[in-house]
Amino acid sequence: MEVQEAGTAVASDDVDVIGLHARNGISVLVVGSGIGGLSAARELWRIGCDVTVLERQPSEVLTGDSFTIGPSARRSLSRFPRLEREVDALSWDPVMHMRDLGGRLVRGPMERTDMLSARAKAAVPGCKLSRQSRPRLYVAMLEHLRRVGVPVEHGAEVREYFEDENCGRAGVVLGDGSRREADLVIAADGVHGRSWELVLGEEVPARPSGDAMFRVSYPFGGGLQDPVIDAEYPLLEGDRPQVNGYIGPDIQLFIARTHDEISWSLAHKDDGRARESWDHHPPVEKVLELLENHKELPEAVRRVIRATPEGTLVDYRIMWRDPQRTWTSPAGRVLQLGDAAHTFHPSSGNGGTQAVEDAVSIAKCLSIAGKGGVEWATRVSNLLRFERVSCLQAFGIYNQASKKKGGALGELGHWIIAHDPEAYAAEKYEEALSHLQHGTPFVSTNTPPGMVYAPWSIDTLVDEHENGAVTVLGGDWS
Repeated sequence: MEVQEAGTAVASDDVDVIGLHARNGISVLVVGSGIGGLSAARELWRIGCDVTVLERQPSEVLTGDSFTIGPSARRSLSRFPRLEREVDALSWDPVMHMRDLGGRLVRGPMERTDMLSARAKAAVPGCKLSRQSRPRLYVAMLEHLRRVGVPVEHGAEVREYFEDENCGRAGVVLGDGSRREADLVIAADGVHGRSWELVLGEEVPARPSGDAMFRVSYPFGGGLQDPVIDAEYPLLEGDRPQVNGYIGPDIQLFIARTHDEISWSLAHKDDGRARESWDHHPPVEKVLELLENHKELPEAVRRVIRATPEGTLVDYRIMWRDPQRTWTSPAGRVLQLGDAAHTFHPSSGNGGTQAVEDAVSIAKCLSIAGKGGVEWATRVSNLLRFERVSCLQAFGIYNQASKKKGGALGELGHWIIAHDPEAYAAEKYEEALSHLQHGTPFVSTNTPPGMVYAPWSIDTLVDEHENGAVTVLGGDWS
């Protein structure tokens, strides 16, 4: 591991960390090795914590397609130059084409930055909104933790969370009955984790949205090339990748082609066979059966799907959950993060980004609070994050409703793109702490300007907004 201390000259991109803090005596268990969990482990290790990651899967989970980690989350990588270089290398900036199901161009070519508002573009000059392959990003993040000595234990299924306020400790019970303890437990084990039993006392109700999504990435290049696929989805000038979207009344299919990989996703009506799990791998024939109703699709589409390696395709059921305000256990020693705290509809384009923001926020709060204030660091981070996350959850719900009506998706505003979760936590920590301890006023400023937060539910949000009621969709979203 190569380390550069804070305040020294600019690091080369082979340095694993800049500004590593002295060990602070805080032990942390991170449950879950998704993007949020690995980000939390990285950020907490950097500020001096003794971190161990527990993952229930027996080995690395290399499934999924591609997604975007936005600028508000990507900026944290500047403290980890080698990882940042690796993430830059696996990222790609595609040209977008939107088509009908017959392949006719409806809109495009477009840049992904066309999804940004004018204020967002001005706030973050040069922003690209690059895509990342989930499997490749996961491997890069995991390898970084291995290089710096953070253990990731696979096959460690957490059955129960607990805490002891008197001792200032928390822990988990594993599937084999063994117990693990630490000063802080980060519950980043997704929607099916067990932390809700301690945090809320009851599970957040989930109900099917009626939608599901096939998702996958796989290698494509060299001897695996298909001339029909190459002709339909060539690399553009400068070997630039492209994404083609095929939009119909009951399916939305996106195919991305890079120099060495294909990723595709297909949003479809849930037929009851999808699962809310990255472990559910249906046969590719299921997709081909679905497309029998859409023979107008280009032949290259079916070839892309047929080329999908068996055992890699995911059919992910999209579930609705109302926002939950509380992410911390009663004694403040367990903090939910990412999907365990807040699920996102894919139309928000923000699930992974917000999980990383969560990680950056708790690390900064903990660095301010120190070992004697762990329980307040978690509560402050929860307060700092909740309204922002809730607004972005609502953004996804509204986008999905708009898409089903044939409308356009909302632009990504400056308040989304330009946010710095670390600087925000530093600026607002004392104000938030005083609010929690003494009831003094606290106003979130990482939300749309002018937005007055009002609790919402999936059942009523869209209708209330369109009828002129005050909702989280108010304010200046530009």
